[in-house]
Amino acid sequence: MILKNPSEEQADLDILVDLKHKKRIAILGSPGAGKTTFAKKLSELTHLPIYHIDDVNWMEQWKMIPPENLNKEIFEIANRSEWIIDGNYSQAAFDIRIARADLIIMLDYSTLTCLYQAIKRAIQQWFGQKELLPEKIKASKKKYRPGFKLSFALFRYIWNFQRDSRPMVLEKLSVCSVPVLIFNNSRDAEKFLANADI
Repeated sequence: MILKNPSEEQADLDILVDLKHKKRIAILGSPGAGKTTFAKKLSELTHLPIYHIDDVNWMEQWKMIPPENLNKEIFEIANRSEWIIDGNYSQAAFDIRIARADLIIMLDYSTLTCLYQAIKRAIQQWFGQKELLPEKIKASKKKYRPGFKLSFALFRYIWNFQRDSRPMVLEKLSVCSVPVLIFNNSRDAEKFLANADI
């Protein structure tokens, strides 16, 4: 069952989403939606181990792991008994993540919101805020600032996300047998965290 703007359906939400009994939570959405930040807060509430797909995908100097290796590593994580996995990445064991999850949360924010947050993050990275970087890049003493070409490709992906990626995600979510929460803004997402019964 998909609940859109779930704060408006609090009675249904309380019945369907008992976080105390959720052990595998998938967090989806466009880059720039704030999936990593949301996942960290949810992990603090639930004490579930958290896995950021960006941390698996990005190696030193902004080199990407081969797609088959990324798929294999996320597949192995998804088959564990407990996790929060954040990231869209259709090539990263997407179907198994959705199949194994017992709760799916999508941050379905506007293109402008995601672009603004992604540009803000890129500027912060350029000015040396390493805590915003994927783990392997953060730990490296080599190049850690994303290049212009990489940043532009990310911004273009976000610009086209609503047209190119979102329909596929929503189609797959429409046939899920577990609760799917779709938040259209950060206010409702934060309200969900604040009201969560753990």
